[in-house]
Amino acid sequence: MEHIVKTQNGYDLFSPKGSVCVSLTEEGGRLFYALKENGRAKFDRSALGITIGKTEAAGVDYSAGNRLGTVTKEETENREFTVYGRQEKRVENSVCYTVAVENEACAYELQIKVFDDGAAFRYLFPEAAGTYVMGEHTEFTLEDGCTVYASFGCRHPGCNTALNGHDALCYECTYAEYDPKEKFVPGEYEIKR
Repeated sequence: MEHIVKTQNGYDLFSPKGSVCVSLTEEGGRLFYALKENGRAKFDRSALGITIGKTEAAGVDYSAGNRLGTVTKEETENREFTVYGRQEKRVENSVCYTVAVENEACAYELQIKVFDDGAAFRYLFPEAAGTYVMGEHTEFTLEDGCTVYASFGCRHPGCNTALNGHDALCYECTYAEYDPKEKFVPGEYEIKR
């Protein structure tokens, strides 16, 4: 299967079996993504962007002035790994894409890992760009009528002990079902330091 498909203004990036597709596009210097599973939209067109800086007082907004470059990929097949917690072993099958992004301020990379049941991404900046996250501009535009599963704190003694008694948020917490329109309000959120 061809995992990378060049589109008019970006790329379609597929999971190992092709069931999940992340569409990455550049429009007028802004980056957007969408995610489909088995042809059905899970995340509609949503903006990407982050503001980072060298000090807490000044930052560069990387949500504009972008141009997509080349894409490389690395496939992971049946990689077993041990995780901390109640599950002893996990198996990973994924395709990890590294997309070069040219920006007026600084070149960086967007790394997107696509699994057959989801995807994740992160920004990779050179140290010279700075280490302070000043703002997060990433959007998550969910399909209508979807359900979100979320956890707002772990109370398992093993997690709290491992984290020196602090409240923890981990993947093994009890997740509850929410209508995103009732629980998650669109808008700007302040990063607390």
